[in-house]
Amino acid sequence: MAFAGLVVAPLEATIMANTGAYAQTQPRRADGDTGETLVSLRDRIAARLPSGLKTMAVDSAWTMGFEVALLVSVTFSFILLGSQLGAEGYGEYVGLFAITTPLSAVGSAAMLAAMQYMFQEEKPVQQVMSTFLSLTLYGGALGVVGATVLAETTLTSLSTTAIVAMAVSEIIVFPMGRVISAGVRALHGVPASVRVELAFVGARFMLLIGVFALSELTIMRVSIGWLLVNSTVLAWLFVAVLAKDNVRPKLVPVRPRDLRVGAALGSPIFIADFQTNGDKIVLGAYGYKEDLGLYGAAFRIASMAMVPLRAMDIAVFHRFLQSDKTAYGQHTRRARQYSVASLVVITPIAAALWLLAPQLDLVLGDEFSGSVTMMRWLVLWLPFRAISGAPINGMLGLGRLGLRLLVLVIGAASAMGMYLLFIPDMGWEGAVIGTVLGEIVLLVAAWAALIWAQRQHDQVLDASQATAGLEGGSGAEPSATPNAT
Repeated sequence: MAFAGLVVAPLEATIMANTGAYAQTQPRRADGDTGETLVSLRDRIAARLPSGLKTMAVDSAWTMGFEVALLVSVTFSFILLGSQLGAEGYGEYVGLFAITTPLSAVGSAAMLAAMQYMFQEEKPVQQVMSTFLSLTLYGGALGVVGATVLAETTLTSLSTTAIVAMAVSEIIVFPMGRVISAGVRALHGVPASVRVELAFVGARFMLLIGVFALSELTIMRVSIGWLLVNSTVLAWLFVAVLAKDNVRPKLVPVRPRDLRVGAALGSPIFIADFQTNGDKIVLGAYGYKEDLGLYGAAFRIASMAMVPLRAMDIAVFHRFLQSDKTAYGQHTRRARQYSVASLVVITPIAAALWLLAPQLDLVLGDEFSGSVTMMRWLVLWLPFRAISGAPINGMLGLGRLGLRLLVLVIGAASAMGMYLLFIPDMGWEGAVIGTVLGEIVLLVAAWAALIWAQRQHDQVLDASQATAGLEGGSGAEPSATPNAT
């Protein structure tokens, strides 16, 4: 989901930035020894800058290629599923994914924690894989139970088999593959890691194409099919990829520190996913099955508009990690600059979506003609989403992780409250109102928190400068120029 992407990418960038440009792609042995210290590696990359730039270019190209492949896969999957399942069937599919997506945050947290352990703390790949694959399995099992109970309650027309198959595939199997991709990155670099993720994307897409060509797409067939192909790719990763490097993960107990690190990294992802999918969960719970399908299609198209912003976020996030301790207003200034750039990008995209909305039923059929109006209303959500990410990243730059988490909780709680208030009587209109107003609450809370945190930082800077002036006779003037950005 779009919002979750804006949360996961900065966390991943934070971990990678703290290890140095060369170390993040330098292959390691499975026992954790790179053969050189990080300092010597950084010295070598400084001495051979063109090679380092080449590595960065290759890594960026692979990452961008994955984003493009994912977008193509998601787009065609959306078209196939929408046209085959119809509005009500697609609504059940959307509702099931809305339940499983937040619960898959355990796997995302495990992947990020694994990267932190391997890249920042240089722990052996074997040990890290055992720890976080076990965490994904244990936490995912609880998530599957929760998803099954919730889906059985809100999506009563779906079979238990389809629910469990989708939950296991999306909450356990696929996230375990993402954890392994982190291990592959540590051992062989970014391109090899991206190829692991592409294997899952390609296998899932080919499954849809195969079922579409040979039979009729149903949620049961998609759920069981994705479980089978994801499990096959996961088995291949264990047998043919990790084993080649003598990495053989085992089930191990999860230590309290592992849980704390996972919770710290996973909470923002869960909250972001919960806010993004809460409207679909409530629509399904109140029986708006056809509205859910139409709204889900409209929301999917609107979310695709966020792809350029996600790419921008990944490209510029490192700037929020580079702080001049003597600069006033640094992160509020950066957040304003990035927000203006985001608005410049999203405005023409939003206008194009509004104008092209009537073409949606040409792609999915007349049954989805109701999505046109929904998508046009959801266009209102895009500008607010575009300028809510920068202040959240700014709080990371100021080291205010607790405040950042509080802001995310406020946004998610307010959105969920509005969904429960408006959806029962208004259906999809209530979902749009809750989505837009919830985003506005998040936006206001994020900017207010960033401005407050920056002022706190600046006051501490004032005090330190005054103290330095008293002790040294004269204090150096702090930088307040835009050049600090």
